[in-house]
Amino acid sequence: MTDYVFDANELTFADQVTQASMKHPVLVDFWASWCQPCQVLKPLLKRVVESYNGEVLLAYVDTDAEQNLAAQFGIRSLPTVMLFKDGAVVDQFMGAQPESAIRALIDKHIVRESDLMLHQAMSLLEQNHEAEALELLRLAHELDPKNSAVLFVLARFAAHSGKTEQALSMLASIPDNAAEAGMARELKAQIYFNQKAQNLGDADALLARIEANPAD
Repeated sequence: MTDYVFDANELTFADQVTQASMKHPVLVDFWASWCQPCQVLKPLLKRVVESYNGEVLLAYVDTDAEQNLAAQFGIRSLPTVMLFKDGAVVDQFMGAQPESAIRALIDKHIVRESDLMLHQAMSLLEQNHEAEALELLRLAHELDPKNSAVLFVLARFAAHSGKTEQALSMLASIPDNAAEAGMARELKAQIYFNQKAQNLGDADALLARIEANPAD
């Protein structure tokens, strides 16, 4: 075990999970040795949590040894993973999950520096300081390339500036399970629509030239 990943029991749960979640989100993995999906999920959770370098913690609870804890939280299916924040359960899932889904759940509940930079950039935009906002967004993207919210705003900037290929490339990097996925699909559809409309406009102009001067 590490500073970020540890076993919890009935005696330590209040300190290791409930109190600790006042500072950082804490994932609690309710598992059992006889549960095959649990054995698949445990190392995956450990690897994912350790990649956050302390922004989120992971507690393992052996439900066979800690039946009171399992009963307290109504555990009826294994594995069950609960996310504690500010002393309470705020999210959860049951069964083995892919890494992308686990990261998406965690990302909903942690405040990253890139999120703070995005908030500052949006404030600058409201004050019509577009150049400063764009520079801050680029720095946020360099710091955290997987922040989908930053990617989406940068893609919107690129689209409005006529850099459609750059915008589409950024939008393609936004995962389908990200909170911004729906807006990304809408922006892609708008870009494709505008491209088709522009092509039709070019075709109309060409036909007009031919009709005006057939010898051209």
